[in-house]
Amino acid sequence: MNLNYSKIMKIVHRVSMIMIYISLIALITALYIVTKGYGLWHAKILLLVFLPIFISGVSISYSSSSLKPSDKFSSIILLFQISTALLILILSIITIVTNKIYYLIISLVYYGLVNIFTATRPKGDVRLSVALIGYSGILSSIFLILNSSKNVFELAIGFIFVYAISVIYAVTIHSFPNTFKDKPNIFFVYLLFILQTFSTLIYTYYFKISVILFSISILIFYLSINIFRYKKYTSFAINTTNVYAKAGTLYFLYGQEISALYSIIILISSILFYFNIITLLDFIHLLIIGFVGIHIFIHAPLMLPVILRWTSARRYSLLPYILIVISALIWPFDMHIAFLFVVLAIVFLVLIVKPSKEAIPLSLIKQ
Repeated sequence: MNLNYSKIMKIVHRVSMIMIYISLIALITALYIVTKGYGLWHAKILLLVFLPIFISGVSISYSSSSLKPSDKFSSIILLFQISTALLILILSIITIVTNKIYYLIISLVYYGLVNIFTATRPKGDVRLSVALIGYSGILSSIFLILNSSKNVFELAIGFIFVYAISVIYAVTIHSFPNTFKDKPNIFFVYLLFILQTFSTLIYTYYFKISVILFSISILIFYLSINIFRYKKYTSFAINTTNVYAKAGTLYFLYGQEISALYSIIILISSILFYFNIITLLDFIHLLIIGFVGIHIFIHAPLMLPVILRWTSARRYSLLPYILIVISALIWPFDMHIAFLFVVLAIVFLVLIVKPSKEAIPLSLIKQ
């Protein structure tokens, strides 16, 4: 059978687009119902529907783009990538309806195996990046098997670290250094995922120690992408001639720098959680609004317009980052005000891509 690579790749982009739209509907639903007092369903939808569907929607485009049209296996692998997204879509919905976590586990195992297989085709840092996406899927399924008896809130911290944040690591160890014509530090990359694995395996027995180790892994992640070379990277961005490319590169760089600083807050918070100074819900929201939120904000205006075929005004600004960090830090004290800042952050994030000649406050566009 003769498979047309370009036609299948169009289907990949279409499926990716559908997955992201569905995940955004899930996110809006979760944000709405929490205002009505349905905190448990808010958590379940975010953890078991939004995260798997959104991550798979973005990652099939990312992993598929690592393939070469000339490779005779590429078209077959693209079909497998499409199947991972559809399986996660179906089984994540079945998981939340039936309250049976093993459906999600099956989809994550398959997602992991397909991405590990995909990683056999590209070379260099991209191969490692895609392989680690696959490993994150396998590790996430192991985590859920070991902790299947825990309630959704106890699962949340570990699953966010093992699945969502591990995929963030996997993508960024290639995309960030590559943007600045650099390479990741392979020693710290391997150390990072060894620590992720160890933290996963002890989570059931030493929950709070595992949380601290997961938090330390974020610092190792920033060593792996050479964040300490920020002066060199800033110079590279500033010397970019195109005004919008310069602003986009600075937006990417400053987002990672803000996240690196925020990782210190996460480590301190994990220690405070260990000593019961802050609650489980406090730490979950500091993690998902702050660290995961920043990374969604980093990539959303850069990647989503391409995947969703939107025209982007590219009005890059630091304001969404500042608002989402403020929201995370306020949450332990007043969740209602924090929610307001989340909404404001999302509004200004959307304004980055919304066509307009007017600048957003704290704009990175310098004509």
